[in-house]
Amino acid sequence: MQSSEISELAKALVGAQADFPTIKRRHPATIQTKNGGSYSYDYADLGDIREAVVPTLTQYGLVITQAPSVYGDSPALTTTLFHTSGQWIESEMLLHIEKTDAQGQGSAITYARRYALSAILGIVTESDDDGGAATHGRRESSPVRDAGEYQDNQRIQTGGSNQSSQNFTTGNGYEHGSGNTDFDKILQAATISDNEFINDIAHKIETKGSLTDPQLESGLRAAKKILGYA
Repeated sequence: MQSSEISELAKALVGAQADFPTIKRRHPATIQTKNGGSYSYDYADLGDIREAVVPTLTQYGLVITQAPSVYGDSPALTTTLFHTSGQWIESEMLLHIEKTDAQGQGSAITYARRYALSAILGIVTESDDDGGAATHGRRESSPVRDAGEYQDNQRIQTGGSNQSSQNFTTGNGYEHGSGNTDFDKILQAATISDNEFINDIAHKIETKGSLTDPQLESGLRAAKKILGYA
């Protein structure tokens, strides 16, 4: 979402992006996978990012607010970038809360704030590990549905004698209309909405051809609301 005009905000953001200092990735993380392997990445935490960008944002008349919210029936984080002209842009990010206590909620909010802040400002704060950091090691614990699977009719195609003649393979891109009705709904919603979350999910489908179960569930729920489904 955004204000009716964003020209002044866009101009200020262009200047701010040019003047942002290098954000140091001071924090290493190593994730152990279930098969005994591991992967590592370096990242800047929320405090590091704010310390680096807030002075520059202030210089250009920009300010960020982030607050818990509700998107549909799901807990979310609303991130808004304001300009002194009164113009603004806003994004929603669904929260994936693993533990429904105060600590679990706080962790999910902090984690989302870091990613949402980086996204709305267009900055990179961690090394690229092909999305491993974004799932905190849940790549193996969260089943991946490939483009040849169907959720609506409960048919799961994973290979072998039951595989359809269309050879969908996890890791390959997927095009709208290629057979997965859930993916098609998400891609259709992304074409009519500037919602950052649904467009990010659609990008994963188009480039990788797969989603984890939590991504599919959240993406499909958001897509149905955008498309006006009950």
